[in-house]
Amino acid sequence: MSPSFFPFDRERESSVAPMEFEVPPWVDEMFHKLDLIQRDLEKFMATMQDLKDAVTRNTNANSSITLVLQGVVQQLKDAQASGDPAAIQDVITQLDANTKTLADAATANTVAAPAPVTSTPPTTP
Repeated sequence: MSPSFFPFDRERESSVAPMEFEVPPWVDEMFHKLDLIQRDLEKFMATMQDLKDAVTRNTNANSSITLVLQGVVQQLKDAQASGDPAAIQDVITQLDANTKTLADAATANTVAAPAPVTSTPPTTP
């Protein structure tokens, strides 16, 4: 059993002799509030972990996109240096496909904007 910070620990074993003083009535309320704080803290920590995980996923996606763009730039430079119009067209076709893939992914992972709130003034009879 962990050490108690309070001499009136409610979870002590029954073999412990009863205390010789009366527990103030506010102690139960204090324990209740501490329990609520602990639950809120646990929820907050779970939310923080979710946020960290989302940032990691976002960073990985950004890194992947950066690598794709760097590769396309290099392919364009190589195609331009070769002077081959077909090679340039191949890179343009690949870039169009990558652009569509990225646009579709961005659209799929974008939360729709909420509908605008319109209020009409109350009518007076």
